[in-house]
Amino acid sequence: MTQQTAAQPPDAQKNKPPPTRTQQVVALMNKIEPVVKRALPAGLGIDPKRFCQMSMTAVLEDTKGKLLACSDGSLIRAVVKAAELGLQPGSAFGFCYFIPYYNRDIGRDECEFQVGTWGYLQLARRSGEVVDAWADVIYEADACRVVSGSERRLEHEPAWQLEPGKPVAEGGRGKCLGAYACAELAGGIKSWQLVPLRDLDQARAASKAKSSPAYKDWEDEMRKKTAIKRAQKYWPKVAELARAIQLEEGGDVRHDLVESIVAKGETVSSSPSRALDAVVEQARGALPEAQPSAVDALSQPPEREPVKATQTPRQADDDPESFGDPDGDFVHRDPQEEDR
Repeated sequence: MTQQTAAQPPDAQKNKPPPTRTQQVVALMNKIEPVVKRALPAGLGIDPKRFCQMSMTAVLEDTKGKLLACSDGSLIRAVVKAAELGLQPGSAFGFCYFIPYYNRDIGRDECEFQVGTWGYLQLARRSGEVVDAWADVIYEADACRVVSGSERRLEHEPAWQLEPGKPVAEGGRGKCLGAYACAELAGGIKSWQLVPLRDLDQARAASKAKSSPAYKDWEDEMRKKTAIKRAQKYWPKVAELARAIQLEEGGDVRHDLVESIVAKGETVSSSPSRALDAVVEQARGALPEAQPSAVDALSQPPEREPVKATQTPRQADDDPESFGDPDGDFVHRDPQEEDR
């Protein structure tokens, strides 16, 4: 006698628990895999599926849950920007980072894409125009000689064994005097740029994250990034470097990538940012709303009164914070700090 399987009740699917926010973001990453595949530069051999998986890992690295709470549109934007440059996100690589910033206009966090120090050096070397590149910080106790003019020369002997910031009289390395970035170009030519401390401080003052943990815990790395960004102006023009600067200073993903997110080529707004926001639901598919839970409590956007704020323009191309957090400590701007 054939055993028959009992039919499921009609409302079985209705009783299925809604996905958590984490499950929603995982589904979102799977949906945009074709877009990532199209965005990745040819010839690098990067697997789009693994790229999306590592991007999800980068989101989960934020133990405070602020990246999970970011809008879907901003997460898509950050992942596709990283894919366009061929830079794997996450603190394990140091190429680029996903940073949550509070957007007062919408009352929630948004994910921003930022290139790291190693990301810029990677793009420079990948071009073939730059054989090698490096940066360092100069302190009082270091031996440094700078010659300008027709025969430019920079010599630096760091006092590695001494503690930076500690007064020289107490056996330390002393105060920071500046930072520099050097590059060996194709053909053996060496190019360097020195940035004095006053310019480094000016760049930090102009940064929207001048009080962020990145400056508190990794100040020297931020100084190096400022030097690299200024020095690259004197290197051969590298399209990837120029594009990286553009992307992290407000430029959006290529419009053809925006349109590829839309199912069956439906038309979208001419603005890439608006277009991405408009098609997020199509990219996600028919996903039910996430069920609030204790685990996903941090993923829910905070309830705040709407604040009318004037949008702050992006900083100049020597804004050190536009490089991101060098060690994966996610930078989050508290809206209360902005009012101080």
